Amino acid sequence: SSTQALEFLQGLQQVPSHERHERLLSHIRDQVSKVLGWSSSHTIDPHQGFFDIGMDSLTSVELRNRLQTSLGRSLSSTLIFDYPTIDALAGYLVSEMFTEEEQEEDTDSAETTQKDDHPTQTLTSVDVEQLSEEDAEALLLKKLESISV
Repeated sequence: SSTQALEFLQGLQQVPSHERHERLLSHIRDQVSKVLGWSSSHTIDPHQGFFDIGMDSLTSVELRNRLQTSLGRSLSSTLIFDYPTIDALAGYLVSEMFTEEEQEEDTDSAETTQKDDHPTQTLTSVDVEQLSEEDAEALLLKKLESISV
C-alpha cells in the first residue's frame, strides 16, 4: 500500500546514509523472496544473479512492479537486467533516490579518512548511455565500492 511505501521511504531517509544500502538490500531480499514464493527465512546471497536464483523475465517484471510500489517511484523495465544482483540494485537505488549532498552529509567523517585526488563527477543518463559497456561496468563497480565502506 502507499502508506507502507511512505513509511519505508521515511525510515530510509531518517537512517544515516551508510545504512541505506543495507536497508535496501534487506528490502529487495524480502521482495525477491515474495516473488519467488520463498519463506522470509530463506537466505539469498546479495551478489548472486537474479536469474541464477531462479528468477525469469516474468518474475523480474513482478519484482520491478513491487519495488515501484514500495519505493513510490517509476523504475525502468530493464532494471533487473541492468542491475542483475541484489547488491547492484541496492547501490543503484541509493544513488537514484538520494542526491550526492544527502549521501555526503553523513559521510563527512569517512571523507576525512579517505581523500580522493579526482574531483567528483556527476554523470547524466546521457553521459552513461554514451559510455562503453566496459567503462559503465567499471564506473558502477567504483560506485559500489565507494558505497560499501
